[in-house]
Amino acid sequence: MNQKFNLLLFALALFSFSALNAATITFTGGGDGTTWEDPANWDSGTVPLPADDVIITGASSVTISSVVPANSLRINMTAQLTVVNPFGVLSLNRFTNNGAMLRLNDSGRLINNGSITIVQGGGGDAIDGNNNSVVINNGFINIINAGSDVINLSNNAQFTNNSNGTIFGDRAGDGIDLNNSSDFFNHGSIYLDDFSDEGIEMSNNTSFTNTGYLSINDANNDLVCLDDNGTVFTNSGNMDLSDAGSSAIEVDDGIFTNEDGGTINASDIRSSGLNVESQGEFDNYGVISVQMNANSSGDDGVDLESNSRFRNFNILNIAISGNANANTIFLDSSTSRFRNEACGVVNMTTQHRIEIDGGAILRNEGVLATVYSGTHDNQGTLNNLGQINAPNGFNIAPNAVVGGGTINAAGAVPAQSACNINIGAIGCGGNTIYNPAQDTYTQTADGCYYVGGYATDEISYAFQELCGNGEIVARVASFVGQGWGGVMMREDLSPGSRKVSLMMNQSQVARREVRMSPGGSAFPQQFPAYGYSWVRLVRNGNYFQGYISQNGVNWAFVMNQFVPMGNCIHIGLVSTNYNQVNSTSTVIFDNVFFSSAPLITPDLPEQLDIAFEEVTEVTEVTEESISVYPNPTSGNITIEVNSARDEVVDIRVINSLGQSVKSLSLNPTETFREEVDLSGLASGMYYIHFQKADGETQIERVILNANR
Repeated sequence: MNQKFNLLLFALALFSFSALNAATITFTGGGDGTTWEDPANWDSGTVPLPADDVIITGASSVTISSVVPANSLRINMTAQLTVVNPFGVLSLNRFTNNGAMLRLNDSGRLINNGSITIVQGGGGDAIDGNNNSVVINNGFINIINAGSDVINLSNNAQFTNNSNGTIFGDRAGDGIDLNNSSDFFNHGSIYLDDFSDEGIEMSNNTSFTNTGYLSINDANNDLVCLDDNGTVFTNSGNMDLSDAGSSAIEVDDGIFTNEDGGTINASDIRSSGLNVESQGEFDNYGVISVQMNANSSGDDGVDLESNSRFRNFNILNIAISGNANANTIFLDSSTSRFRNEACGVVNMTTQHRIEIDGGAILRNEGVLATVYSGTHDNQGTLNNLGQINAPNGFNIAPNAVVGGGTINAAGAVPAQSACNINIGAIGCGGNTIYNPAQDTYTQTADGCYYVGGYATDEISYAFQELCGNGEIVARVASFVGQGWGGVMMREDLSPGSRKVSLMMNQSQVARREVRMSPGGSAFPQQFPAYGYSWVRLVRNGNYFQGYISQNGVNWAFVMNQFVPMGNCIHIGLVSTNYNQVNSTSTVIFDNVFFSSAPLITPDLPEQLDIAFEEVTEVTEVTEESISVYPNPTSGNITIEVNSARDEVVDIRVINSLGQSVKSLSLNPTETFREEVDLSGLASGMYYIHFQKADGETQIERVILNANR
């Protein structure tokens, strides 16, 4: 941002020059043949001035390695301009209106390894590419107050923003406008803000591929709009979309795909979050969150119009504020189709209904989760072959739900995806099968046994990636055979990876393992755990805490380890065996909960001084001195502190963003109960952080469903 600010000051300083007589200056290459800064390379015999219109044409190949100004620039007929890193700066500042500030025609090429700043102040496009032109950005582009579009591409033009490239653009008609078979590839970062029309507009066989970061804010119409058949938008990166006068994403005849690993966060949307119409297709394999600020009953989270199709393979979150008659999902044509696939989860976390018009079909093979307590409007077909989680009941009329799926009045909202996991085994035989109707994982292990220092693992696993802080919770609902089942966090899937695991098998003991370094020893340690069936691992940076529970509400702290791991690790379910041959097990896990919430880093308990020796040391497990119930809750929770001495307990309620939303202090004697009202908070996951006067801490997880 400092670089952006400095370039802006530089541009404004250039603009403050007294008015100059504009001239058109053409690069001839009469000097050294390549350098912009060489006066002999220009037909005027002088280097271009801030008010000059510059033309580079023919077979010229020009480099910029210092700060150079101009009024406008044309790159024509296979000519190439390269802005050299680190000192090359091209600054275009409008003195006279000569159309687009930077125009590429007829296979012209621009390679930016340094910086480009464009101050428009009215007129045409900031960057205009057409007729097979190419722009490659490896540096910094800052576009201020674009007159028409920030970037306009047409007629097979191509723009690539590479992983080290950054683009800022604001105050324009469209942010990026793609026409006539042009393509845009973003592998870096793009920030677009304040548009009188669309953030990104695509028409006539154009494509946009995002593998990096894309932020679009404040458009009078759509933030992303696919206008015609043949337009294709593919996202496998991160997109933040906010403040739309119309839709966050509109797909009209085109195809929008959010791929596995892609995330889209849309907030402050005032018309439709995701609008698909006129044979448009939208497929979600990643995670999409839509937050609507509805002004009318016609403002919908997902709005499907004539001949449109939406398929959800992973996570779709929809929340609406404002108008109570807005819909989370609206199929408003007889030819509208919405399909939630077997691995799909649709979380509708506010009091807004589903509406299905006559002839339209909503087919659910995964999980639909809704807290709406009124009556959903179904004039068409809702075919449920999976599971509907509806803690406030699921009422629908006039057409009833069809299909052989289940409706779970006690289902958790929001629900978690269960299918985007890496299933396999290391050094042995094993498999994991997920049952979406029962929300259970059945894991088998065959000969998964490791000996001799425990330096290489043999495990059956089901993992997904966790980047940053988070946790996993699971209950060992059933265990048959010989071995262990539980939860694990590990750096990678190599046999000798760093790891932390916590396992049990419905016997009188549990088992923990820690490997501090790759290929190092990871001696198991067993400890008493009679009556316990729940396991939980929490990651805060390089600290890993383990807990066990009898009921999933009150947790006993059993482990705290410092293990240096990378930012992204594997987190999931694991099982092992007693022997290398003729040793099998089948474990059923339920109540599995994955969270990648950015947990606030607590003041950690002192490091446990434990020598991990093979099944020789037994450590007593004591009950937690603090408990929280009920969980889940509709508003009030009771905090119970059990202490044998007077000590102040500081309590903070932390939301999923790591923000403290409530705090209090207690001074118990021997037993103390206090009710805390959470009803004023939004529904979701909260962490109750306790800290005693002696520094000992405890964290409890609470699910708040404020609409119950």
